[in-house]
Amino acid sequence: MVLDERKARRMAYRLGLPLTGTIGVILLAKQRGLINRIGPLLEQLIENGLFVDSELVAEALRLADEMP
Repeated sequence: MVLDERKARRMAYRLGLPLTGTIGVILLAKQRGLINRIGPLLEQLIENGLFVDSELVAEALRLADEMP
């Protein structure tokens, strides 16, 4: 289950359901070989209005072995 809305996340947490955010899904897609790079996807999401903390972006790029 993929959730990005605050109320849904709170309810899932209360129910003990595992949560995966947008960046987690993108990292998993790379890990499974479904995409080659996460950087362009992250840039596109940010350009389209998704707020992502810059430290989180840096960590995701590090985990994906895409640090410049």
